[in-house]
Amino acid sequence: RVGLATPPEAGQADTTQHLRKRKRKEKCHHSLTEDESEKKKRRLQKNKEAAHVYRKKQKDLFKYLTDRAAMLEKENNTMMEEIQALKAVSTAKTKV
Repeated sequence: RVGLATPPEAGQADTTQHLRKRKRKEKCHHSLTEDESEKKKRRLQKNKEAAHVYRKKQKDLFKYLTDRAAMLEKENNTMMEEIQALKAVSTAKTKV
């Protein structure tokens, strides 16, 4: 059961030693050639730009959806008020 905490034994103060963590792969310590280094830089820069575009897109979508939800709530409230008004008129007509 990797990654799960095991229950502490009775009277044991430090429970953090019971947590198992996955170890990261050790990085290769060989040096990169200039070409490999340049490719890595380009890839990292491209990834950074893509992440920025993605976050902006998500932020814009969130804003659009919250604005749309607010507009629909307002429209719903207006329609509910109209329904109440029409019911009042209908009730008044049936009493006459």
